[in-house]
Amino acid sequence: VKTPSLAIYLNGNLGKEQERAKDVQSMLEHTTLQKVTSFTQIFWDPDPVNTRVQEDKEWVSEYYELPDEEDNPERCSPWVLRIQLSSKVMTDKKLTVREVGERIIKDFYGDLDCIFTDDNAEELVLRIRLLKEASEMGQEPCPFDPSDDKEDKDFKFLRSIEANILKEMTLRGLIGIKKVFMREDTIASYNEAKGKFERSKEWVLDTDGVNMEEVMQLPEVDFRRVQSNDIVEILNVLGIEATRKALLFHIRMVISFDGSYVNYRHLGTLCDVMTQRGHLMAIPRHGVNRTNLGPLMKCSFEETVEILMDAAVYNETDYMRAVSENIIFGNLAPIGTGVMDIHVDDELTLDPLTGARGTCALDHATPMLPGGNKSE
Repeated sequence: VKTPSLAIYLNGNLGKEQERAKDVQSMLEHTTLQKVTSFTQIFWDPDPVNTRVQEDKEWVSEYYELPDEEDNPERCSPWVLRIQLSSKVMTDKKLTVREVGERIIKDFYGDLDCIFTDDNAEELVLRIRLLKEASEMGQEPCPFDPSDDKEDKDFKFLRSIEANILKEMTLRGLIGIKKVFMREDTIASYNEAKGKFERSKEWVLDTDGVNMEEVMQLPEVDFRRVQSNDIVEILNVLGIEATRKALLFHIRMVISFDGSYVNYRHLGTLCDVMTQRGHLMAIPRHGVNRTNLGPLMKCSFEETVEILMDAAVYNETDYMRAVSENIIFGNLAPIGTGVMDIHVDDELTLDPLTGARGTCALDHATPMLPGGNKSE
């Protein structure tokens, strides 16, 4: 499917309230650090406490006035990666700077030092530094020297970390769900108090991308009503019977979109053929003609000359068990009454007088002449 998507219905009253539905929306949408980042910069800033970056001087000095227990500026590399976050995107995603900073510290614990601004700051900034090894502790920071291999190594390593955390670090959401859209839908629900069905409005989430297995495990989601247009994913998650049901639903939806009608029996037979072997079978020649059928059956569909040539070359045998082969040869197809043959039971033909077994010869049979059964 070029545009895989899920239709997600929410549990209880979550679908009735727009704000609570938005909370689930932000929880589902896969958000990486790159999506909430405005820009990044790498500076030579040898003193972590007294930074040379004018925009950060005030909040950095305030941060180190009451440092955390694990903060150790002496272990910090002179190179600093400065990440400025987008306030608008952070608000839309309902993320805080502390969540982002703590996620970086958790994923790179012991290797990176990360400090960050308050959520109410004018600019939302993260400052990330490499942490030195224990053998390098106590060394005074030297002036920047481009020819120093150690400095160049730290700079390149910080650049590689920058690319890695921006693209691969997941802050929130499920992998595969690129975007989530909200729409209001009218559904019919049963009112037990009144004993009848009533129509009501409900917020439904439509996704760009699929991750059906993990979505159905969320307590906020009504797993019984999750719908997917990715047939292969339905097969992997729910099995072949659900796949047949989904195939039939989507085929009928496409055909009836402009008012067209096709009888259920045709569509049901098509879905049965595609799923009868426990896996999905394509209807074009790439699927039908790759099954274990006779050559005459295959050649009646597509690639007639090629299939007959291969059958002749490889000495294939057709046992005339399908409809197409028998129609080609003018035989009664082995379906319906054509499935059965009449056989004679020799035990019942035993003559009680003579003890002879079998039927009498045709020459000894009494012919029935026209009018022979009439009395003169």
